[in-house]
Amino acid sequence: MTESKLKRRSAGKSAPRRRLMAIDHNPPKSTKKPRTIVPPPQSARIMQRYMSGDSIREIAREERRDRATVTKIVRSDEMNAVVQKMREEYYGLGFDALDTVEHTLRVRKGGGLGRQVLTDIGVIPSPEQRYAIATQPDRAALTPFEIAVAEDEDGQINRVA
Repeated sequence: MTESKLKRRSAGKSAPRRRLMAIDHNPPKSTKKPRTIVPPPQSARIMQRYMSGDSIREIAREERRDRATVTKIVRSDEMNAVVQKMREEYYGLGFDALDTVEHTLRVRKGGGLGRQVLTDIGVIPSPEQRYAIATQPDRAALTPFEIAVAEDEDGQINRVA
């Protein structure tokens, strides 16, 4: 461009800048609603099938529902409440299992089922936990420096250190 054209452009009025204005409208609502329009008997059947071990895809295919709908049902608060209640009942069996193990050990000298339940709920430590307990060094034999170096964030002595 020549100098005269540049002068004419700079001498002319420049267009006013537009300012961005806030738009006053409601944000869009999500199309993924937490509730589903599924009859309660079918919803209960879906939950029951999921708890019995069927996959979400298999349930959706046989119940003729979308997989997202089945997923919403099995992840719902109602399903979580059912699972929580079942867990409470399962952990409540711990005392019965302990009595069974005690009775079986004293009378019949065996108790596989009771022992398995106690292992599953964490009363009996796993082999890895037993090893960790057995290999923990004695704190009294360590100097304060060795304890400080060997401790992890939880206050447990790291066996490697």
